[in-house]
Amino acid sequence: MYQRFLYICLSLLFSLSTYVQAQHSVHVMRIAEIPEDLKFVELIGHVRLYEERTKKYIPVEQANIQAFCLTDSTSHTCAVTDNKGDFYTYLGLQKGKQYELHFSYLGTDVYKYRIRNFNKIEVDTVTLHEKPITLEEAVIVAQLKKMRILGDTTVFNTDAFKVSEGAVLLELVRKMPGLRLKDGKMTYQGKDISEIVLNGEKFFANDITVALQNMPVSMLKEVRIYDKQSEKAEITGVDDGQKKTVMDLKTKEDINKAFMGNATAGLGDQGLYGAHAMLNRFESGGNHASVLLNQHNTPNDIGSDFIGLNMMSGNFFSGAPKSKRSRRANASVSQSVKKITVNGDISYNDDTSTSESYTASESYLPTGNEYSDQSSVTSSGGTTFNSNFSLHGRLSERLHLGAGFSFGNARNNGLNDNRNASFKQNPYDYTGNPLDDPEAVPLSERVNRIEDRSMNNNENRNFNGNLSLVYNTKKEKRYLSFHANMSSGSEANHNFQKSTTHYYQLGDSILYQNRYTDNPSHHNSWNFQLAYNEPITKNFNLELSYEFNSDRNSADDNIYDLGRLLDSNAALGTLPDNYEGTRIDSLSNQNKTRVQSHTFGLMGNLDLTDRWHMHFDLTFSPERQRVRMLRDETRIDTTFNFRTFSSDLMLDYQHKKTIFMFIYRGQTSAPDVNSLLPLTDNNNPLYITVGNPNLKNSYYHSVMANVRSNKIWGNLSASQTFNQLATRTDYDPVSGVRTSYRDNIDGRWDLSALLGFSLDWDKFTLDNETTYRHANNVSYTTISNTNHKNTVRDDTYSQSLRGVYSPEWGELSVSARGDFNHVDNDLQESANNFNKTYTFSGEGTFYLPFNVRLSSNFSCITRSGFLSEDMNHSELLWNASVSYSFLKKKQAHAKLEVFDILQRSTNFYSYVSGDGRVQTRSNSISSYFLFSLSYRFNLFSGKKESQG
Repeated sequence: MYQRFLYICLSLLFSLSTYVQAQHSVHVMRIAEIPEDLKFVELIGHVRLYEERTKKYIPVEQANIQAFCLTDSTSHTCAVTDNKGDFYTYLGLQKGKQYELHFSYLGTDVYKYRIRNFNKIEVDTVTLHEKPITLEEAVIVAQLKKMRILGDTTVFNTDAFKVSEGAVLLELVRKMPGLRLKDGKMTYQGKDISEIVLNGEKFFANDITVALQNMPVSMLKEVRIYDKQSEKAEITGVDDGQKKTVMDLKTKEDINKAFMGNATAGLGDQGLYGAHAMLNRFESGGNHASVLLNQHNTPNDIGSDFIGLNMMSGNFFSGAPKSKRSRRANASVSQSVKKITVNGDISYNDDTSTSESYTASESYLPTGNEYSDQSSVTSSGGTTFNSNFSLHGRLSERLHLGAGFSFGNARNNGLNDNRNASFKQNPYDYTGNPLDDPEAVPLSERVNRIEDRSMNNNENRNFNGNLSLVYNTKKEKRYLSFHANMSSGSEANHNFQKSTTHYYQLGDSILYQNRYTDNPSHHNSWNFQLAYNEPITKNFNLELSYEFNSDRNSADDNIYDLGRLLDSNAALGTLPDNYEGTRIDSLSNQNKTRVQSHTFGLMGNLDLTDRWHMHFDLTFSPERQRVRMLRDETRIDTTFNFRTFSSDLMLDYQHKKTIFMFIYRGQTSAPDVNSLLPLTDNNNPLYITVGNPNLKNSYYHSVMANVRSNKIWGNLSASQTFNQLATRTDYDPVSGVRTSYRDNIDGRWDLSALLGFSLDWDKFTLDNETTYRHANNVSYTTISNTNHKNTVRDDTYSQSLRGVYSPEWGELSVSARGDFNHVDNDLQESANNFNKTYTFSGEGTFYLPFNVRLSSNFSCITRSGFLSEDMNHSELLWNASVSYSFLKKKQAHAKLEVFDILQRSTNFYSYVSGDGRVQTRSNSISSYFLFSLSYRFNLFSGKKESQG
């Protein structure tokens, strides 16, 4: 007994000393400096060896047990086995971090055990297997591994990748297998990376592109990608099912009192210019401050490698609005005061832009589809000011506090010129420009034409506040939490609209409208939540919660017919005297709504085995919506009652390099108040909307299975919606007027699958991703008082392949992508469509003598099967840039970029729904050149580290 007691004491001292050395790199530490969230866990078990020769199990003496922290890469030997193969010790662990035990012995494989229970770790019996070692005379050449997988953590070794001198993070991630940029997001093996942190601390969390464009590679030792628990789970130690994927940048040395900054200025043709400056200060422990200033009228932010960003995602730079100006200022600070961390930031944005777009659409109708062609010129501008303040930390050993508030003010104005024409047949069968050449389409095929001009001014203010308290009891995983939120805001909206509508099938009749809408509104809401968690057993715990929500909204819709006082030549935005007398009482209204709900929740976690974990979440919410309205001297006071449910079930499995996850989600949704109100909106005479007070709850449920094994990943998901909120449209084939009602419909479901893999060699990486999606879309259409239910089956298949070759002298990449879309329509077989898009891209970067870097890329895009002929053509797009790096450590750069050299770029997208298909292209600035100068610097503890 005495011997065991002495062994425990020595183990405690050993674990504490190794923890201190790994985390703080010091050898002496006062007891007062021990982290409060450090917990000592009992570790007990047995190690044995299976002998192939004798087919027997024998105990292993002096087997090594190593604790590895997957969160911050620290590790230490925590125990060795005795002559009976047994081990018994205590292990110091920090809450919120993920740990793994490695069991090893000379000549055997390594057994890995993921720690899930922070109370007592009973590993039972670990079996090691022999791994023969052959000793021969040989010359050993050690090659640095590019990556390794530790549980759910992937570690990239930055020194194993060849990058240019002064390279930033973007150049590195372009070479990492499994990483890609897609739709403005960075993904790894199909999962979105939501934030980037530095040494585990929030730094570049709000803007991933800031880190990609500014973080010097030479500072980094490793890049880690792993799933991070929510802040609540880190505080309580209880998994709440909320995780996000993060990229953690590990530096080669502890960064303390570091300044990181850069400045860029550039000029181009067509009057383009830009200037950018950013300065960051970072201290170990999370303290940081940053300031950013930016102004440009270039299609994209000045100083950024947008060629590289787009090519990495398999896309091509397609330009931006023809007229654009952007100003941005931002400042943020984070400071720890004792046990409390304070964060604050303010931002100001001033943006203007003008855009032109052209849309061709096909609406599915049982009597023959309708086609429309539309052009729109939109000018917009606005200023936005936002400020945020928050604090969080421990008030005591067991009580955690979180609080914050935010304030925002925005002013926006816009001007829109719109032309739209509808036809019974595809107008492109008669002319290549139906809007400018309408006479080319026979009169019998023309339905209507509208010319609409509108002006809008909007201002809104909002305020939000929140408070969170979590109390952890002495018993592990038992806690009580309280959360409260409050928000308030107001909005003032003013809209002028003039329109002229021609109805060709009604004797070419004309409808003229000139209206002004004044729409002030106010809202305030608040909620609070109480939750209590009880550990039922060491592997099972339950949380009970109650939440109350209250939302109040008031809005006035005042619509005035200015056409009574002004002639058709009056300028848009003119508000005559005594306009109040033209108020349209039948369309104007005053309404107040109040929504209250009570939500009762049950959440549980169960460790089924060391490898299997289950999480479930059930909620029930009675909801009451009350509406009081005054319209056309009629008062309405009505109440809607709904009951909503939600259920989540998650199963996850993890063993070595294999991770499997199954998720089921089901929930009912109540219709929003605006859809329930029996109001008619005919501001657009061709598209009239009417509310429906008889809407029912919709029910959505989905299943998803996700698996990742080493460098292969896959995903399979399916979803279905009952009583889906849809639009039932009464269509008049003579006038082309659509009157839309909100309604419920069944039959909406979809199925999707994804499979990807990555391979890497010394200088070559290969990524492949295959996706398939089938969507069963449904919709209503009513013609001649007869309802028709239409089903549109939409199948989309996509295949992409990308290879990157990285020799010493540069980088070459080639990618190919095929997108295939097949549409099957029940109402009209003639609307069945199969369109194809092929994209082939290539890029070359060459590191030339005298610190010169030459880059060039091309993309060939071929489309077929789309509505208009100008969308069914091939594009050969080409960009190029040359840069020169100078100063001592190449921290200064001069760059010349030329975009869309052949002037062939178009901005094009399309989508399909149960109502029809829409295809849009827009005019943009895509062909231009830009010359820029940039300087980047980093200072560490007063010493300048010249990182490029």
